[in-house]
Amino acid sequence: MFAGAGGQALLRIVVLAVLARLLTPTDFGVIGAAMTVVALADILSTIGIAPAIVQMPKIGRADLRTAFTISVLSGLTAAALVYAAAPGIASLFRIPAVEPVVRALAVVFVIRGCALVAEAKLQREMRFRALSAIGIASYTVGYGGVAIGLAVADFGIWSLVLGQIVQIAIASACFLICGRHAAVPLLDREVVVRLFGFGAGITLTGLGNYVALNVDQFIVGRALGPAVLGLYNRAYTILMQPVNLLGAVGDKVLFPALASIQSEGDRLARAYCRAVGLIALATIPLSLFLILHARECVLLLLGPQWGELVIPFQILVASLFFRTAYKISSTLLRSRGMIYRLAFWQWLYAGSVCLGALGGVPYGIAGVSVGVGLAILLTFILGLWFSRQACPLPIAEIATTILRYVWLALLVNAPLLAKPFLMAEAGAIVQLAIGAAAVGTMTLAAWFAVPGLFGAEREWLRSAVGRARGSR
Repeated sequence: MFAGAGGQALLRIVVLAVLARLLTPTDFGVIGAAMTVVALADILSTIGIAPAIVQMPKIGRADLRTAFTISVLSGLTAAALVYAAAPGIASLFRIPAVEPVVRALAVVFVIRGCALVAEAKLQREMRFRALSAIGIASYTVGYGGVAIGLAVADFGIWSLVLGQIVQIAIASACFLICGRHAAVPLLDREVVVRLFGFGAGITLTGLGNYVALNVDQFIVGRALGPAVLGLYNRAYTILMQPVNLLGAVGDKVLFPALASIQSEGDRLARAYCRAVGLIALATIPLSLFLILHARECVLLLLGPQWGELVIPFQILVASLFFRTAYKISSTLLRSRGMIYRLAFWQWLYAGSVCLGALGGVPYGIAGVSVGVGLAILLTFILGLWFSRQACPLPIAEIATTILRYVWLALLVNAPLLAKPFLMAEAGAIVQLAIGAAAVGTMTLAAWFAVPGLFGAEREWLRSAVGRARGSR
């Protein structure tokens, strides 16, 4: 899953770099506004069916048939409602171009509804190789190939719209082929009650998470306009690549694994601490590197016309660890079936993001970024508190782990402090390459010279590599 998500993250960066030079910030702002609506409708239409299938201790033919029937009917209903609501959605955003885009994207609910159960079945069976391959193939051929090709042909924003639709269609077809199941319609009353009992909490959680992830973009689009929203959306998209690579992958792998040991509190706590430690190792040094090279990253990925993005990108990337690690708390609570506590926490997250974004609006895009970053920090802290109710978490040990990797980040990035004096005239690619080589060298030296900075994660990684070599 990590290899597949890593490949997809690199592809996203390449596709983003190409499209940023072919399309305008306004194009990305319109599609960003439309996708916030699609994300909301997707949560409501799936009604927690997929997580219920993964979390249920036992599942039979009747469960799969009933879940499939519900997901298809929900997809059709969502498509009709979104299509009809498109004018009102455009009016809400004060962006008229959103209406035709939303109507075109309504078809994705029908497509997704047909493949939702097959995808959940693959995750339940831990067939991660198939999930990874489908993700890469659908993005490369669907979004990357179609969106770039149409953008070159001067289709404008419709290149992004059609790219989204084709990507989802390809992924859904692959899920149905790899995760075959009984698709004969059935509505078993007992199964419906069981699915909706769990799914209702998941839907509440999803709605809270949706508001948290999108309310800032709604506020920026409504208060500051589509061009500023395009800037903010691109900064957010770049930031989410490492978040998706680590947090989303960790969730997909850990959820079925933790659900299988949900009654063993000590094992859950050990898994949580290990996951947080590995995320801290990967993200905290990376955050500091990206802050110091923000201008070069923006110039290389998006081009000189996106220079206003540098400061908000630096602010948002400072919250990279907290934005990634809080997902582990979500995974833990879901695996324990504590879905209504999880929903309450997600709505606290949504409220804090809303207040942070509103408080930052008078100070422009940088102010919104600061407000959202503080909301992410608060959410992580609350997530630790809720997770302690699921298993005996050693909070002091987690805090020590985070501080240890802060010191590691300062150590390995120390050579970059000389960048303004030694590489001021060098190009963006050269500065990034030299900076990455310097940080990589320092990290390797610290691995052998100061092993204590890597803690228990060092031994786990060494044993994991040894097991991987032995399996070959």
